[in-house]
Amino acid sequence: MKGRATLFCICLAVAVGFGLFHVKYKVQALEEELARLNGQIVHEQEQLHVLRAEWAYLNRPERLEDLNGRFLGLAPVMPAQLGRLTDLPTRPVEETEQGENEETTKPAIGAIKTGAAR
Repeated sequence: MKGRATLFCICLAVAVGFGLFHVKYKVQALEEELARLNGQIVHEQEQLHVLRAEWAYLNRPERLEDLNGRFLGLAPVMPAQLGRLTDLPTRPVEETEQGENEETTKPAIGAIKTGAAR
């Protein structure tokens, strides 16, 4: 009986030791991956910082004004360029060969989808 208990304890100690060994190296691998990911995050944040600085440099108003003058020639909108909706001409009503208005001969939008006639 003592021999079986001793053998069981030795097997249990080996199994626990193997499990501990396995968990230790798995944790080390996960810590290395975490350190690598944190390094990537820091690198990406530095790149974002540089890109934001470049964006701010390229979008300076005096630079954009110079580029506009050289390439586009845009100017502020003048009040004479603006109009009112009421100044637009109305669309003429076209009549079909039968003398009816086109709107009365076309089926309704809902009728087209459902297949029902108006």
